[in-house]
Amino acid sequence: MKHIAKTKKTQIYVRSLLAIAVSMSLFCTACAARPQPRAEGESAEAQDELSESALSPESAASPLVSPEPSDGKEPESEAMEKGAETSVSLFIEEYYITNTGYTDNLYYIDERGVLWGSGSNRYGQLGQGNQDTDFHEDLVKIAEDVIHVDYSQSGFAIYLTKDHKLYGMGNAGCGALQQFRELDPEAYANGEMHTVNMPLLLMEDVAYARCGRDDVVCMTQDRAVWVWGTIVYGGAYSQMPVKVLEKAALVTGGAFSHAALLQDGSVWTWGYNYAGNCGVADISAVNSPTQVAEGAVMVWTGSAEDNIDCQDISELRHVNPRGLENTIVLKEDGTYRACGMGLGTEKTLKYYWGLYDYSAVCTSEFVQVDGEQVFSPDFAWGQSFVDSEDGG
Repeated sequence: MKHIAKTKKTQIYVRSLLAIAVSMSLFCTACAARPQPRAEGESAEAQDELSESALSPESAASPLVSPEPSDGKEPESEAMEKGAETSVSLFIEEYYITNTGYTDNLYYIDERGVLWGSGSNRYGQLGQGNQDTDFHEDLVKIAEDVIHVDYSQSGFAIYLTKDHKLYGMGNAGCGALQQFRELDPEAYANGEMHTVNMPLLLMEDVAYARCGRDDVVCMTQDRAVWVWGTIVYGGAYSQMPVKVLEKAALVTGGAFSHAALLQDGSVWTWGYNYAGNCGVADISAVNSPTQVAEGAVMVWTGSAEDNIDCQDISELRHVNPRGLENTIVLKEDGTYRACGMGLGTEKTLKYYWGLYDYSAVCTSEFVQVDGEQVFSPDFAWGQSFVDSEDGG
């Protein structure tokens, strides 16, 4: 542009085009900032206060922030400042979920981009503007122009539209639908009284998102990782999105834990870790992302298969991938490593669901596993409970 402007023989129309280009650039820069969506019934002033807190660097005071590197490894922010080479590049569209569910709910995106749902509407998770105790066997239309959907075992679902807006509906008691400034034990225990029965805008500029049991993790188009909701048994809570990592290639969600794969091949996990499923030893809950592996090209929490092939909930008979407490890593050398339930050689007594103590085989160490087993439809490492203290 400087060269064109300095050329003596520049024609008048060329100078005009230059001026237009500069004006458009300034306009786009001014429009870059965007407001966060406001929850229904919340004042603009209150939402602005929450948005500034969630999106600013000062939000690092939250227990969901400040990644914790493994021993001997430098913090992620320092590694990025040094310009570490990236080794992972994924087409995120290949990991969109278009068909998912379990016995309570089924969600299906058809070839026209229409999202349908069936099953329970106890928390308004079918997005019809009501909640009821009926079991809806027939599919009902929820939204159009949808490219990705995920669900939680706590009764809420999220979906992503073509314009990269993330919506949620269902049980709001856990904070995953951004309804409370702080964790409310009463709301958490009585989700039927705290619901969102119409799709609610949660976040914009989202590339990918997954549900945990009581929280949501998403990756924005600038490859930042954001989380909100409640970490089960960890006490970590955030109503508004909190940025925890940058330069991500993929994020995952499971029944108890999350994982993020960064572009440098490192794997970071957090969540409920009772079976060592986060790859961290002797910690029941990992409240902030912690590096547990490197040299990876893919990661899963639970099962390596998230899509199912079912549009009729009465035929939904499959092993629930969210019931498997494992983190699975595909390494650059083509080998698979996994930790958590059903792996290792020793039975370790772990606290499970706060009700019983079970004796089960599990490990926090990543052990090599058979790749064919990972993708098997009978993949069920989590089915290893053999004894309980009460003899059940």
